[in-house]
Order: sequence, then C-alpha cells, then structure tokens
Amino acid sequence: MTVAPREVDLSALLRDTLSGQAALLRRAACPITVDAPSAVNGHWDPVRLEQIITNLLSNASKYGGGKPVDVALEASGDMARLTVRDRGIGIAAADHERIFRRFQRATTSRHYSGFGLGLWIVREAAEAMGGAVRVESRLGEGAMFTVELPRARQHAGR
Repeated sequence: MTVAPREVDLSALLRDTLSGQAALLRRAACPITVDAPSAVNGHWDPVRLEQIITNLLSNASKYGGGKPVDVALEASGDMARLTVRDRGIGIAAADHERIFRRFQRATTSRHYSGFGLGLWIVREAAEAMGGAVRVESRLGEGAMFTVELPRARQHAGR
C-alpha cells in the first residue's frame, strides 16, 4: 500500500468523514458520540485516514445492532489515537488476529454482507503510515478498535 503523506488535521478529517457517513449510521440506527479536540495535526495520508475511519464506522454500524457507537480522538505527545467502539455482537478472542487478514471475517456472510477486506485495509493503511491497529472485544460485548499513528513523518512508505 502506498501513502502520500502531508500535513493533516485529523480532527477536521474525522468530522468531515462522519458527516459523509451520517446516512449510513442513521440507516443502521446507531447513535454516535464523538469526543475529539478541535485539532490533531500530523503528517499522514488523508485518503488512507478516510479509509480507516470509514471502514471502522462501517463495521461498527454493521455489527453494532442499532446500539450507540463512540468515536474518540486524542493526541498524546508524538502519537494520535483514534478509537471506534460499538456495543454489538463482539468478536471471540480466537478471531482477534485473524480478522485483520485479507478476506477474513468473524461472522458468516449469511448474516452479514461484506468481503472481509475492511479491517485488512485499516491495518495496511495504519502500518503504511508507521502506526498500528488493535481490537479489544468479547462475544456479546461489542468491540473497540484503536488506531495509533505517529504524528511526525515516520511512514513505512510502502
């Protein structure tokens, strides 16, 4: 995955992306709360950031079962941290690593649509920008995805 990093305000990009995803979240009946500072600046690829946010919101609305979704953004020193938390079906511990592989899913396609590429793209994009993604989840208790990205230019440049 290639990246084209430039100076980006992740807070502004998050607000814009959430605005663009409002219809999706409304259809899924997932009320959303956002906790983000007015600005979080860093050296990232805005297209890849939008893919990360969109894919995490899509999963939260798909598997959230009409329950609230919380989005938080914070800057801590030289890192930015984005979290997306749903209160849906959750993910078994045995599937936590597997769901980030290409064409892998924690559920069957009979109940949920998709190709199993969203979280793979999230991981690839985060790593290409020098960051990482992780999940915390238990079955029946929802899922929280955390993406951490260095704010300075440190990208893997794939």
